[in-house]
Amino acid sequence: MVSLQEPNVIFSGETCPACGKPTLSQIYIVHVDKITGDETFLFTTSCSTCYFKKASILPLMAGKESGATRNVLHVEELADLDSKIYRAPSATVEVPELGMKVEPSGAGEIFVTNVEGMLSRFKERLEFILKTHQAELSAMKRAGETLDEIDSCLTGKKSFHVILEDPEGFSYILPTRKSSLEKTSITTGETTGKGSDETNS
Repeated sequence: MVSLQEPNVIFSGETCPACGKPTLSQIYIVHVDKITGDETFLFTTSCSTCYFKKASILPLMAGKESGATRNVLHVEELADLDSKIYRAPSATVEVPELGMKVEPSGAGEIFVTNVEGMLSRFKERLEFILKTHQAELSAMKRAGETLDEIDSCLTGKKSFHVILEDPEGFSYILPTRKSSLEKTSITTGETTGKGSDETNS
């Protein structure tokens, strides 16, 4: 059996990506399995003007703390690339050594992947930008250097950090090595502010 809790509002009055009106809102409902006790978040983002709607699901890690959280994963071994990342729409994920960050937005998406998959995603987006956009020579050179750095990270030649911050506390990292992860509770003011749900380099 599954128990559904009351909806909780994450935000309202954000700009809708479909119609551009400030009528986008997001709520979440917690599904609780009465037999196993497992919990799952169901996120729904919708616009009251154009009726844009998107739903996504995120499993809740057993024993997870509530409130704003910061997870810092120290990637120093190839095994660390298999660490799982559960990123909710409210979270910011960053690899400072690569100058890359994905920030929350009204239409932000959930992704569940491992570190290797996240780096591959960064690499694909950067390669796409290089192929389809004109840029100054210095920017093109920097992009090429970043691609080389990503390859070094993927092959274990370069150590780096993955920082996952979530003011709502939905997101988390499951490390392959427990000693590689630092978890702290933070105040909302300490977290990264809202931005665009894009990869920056």
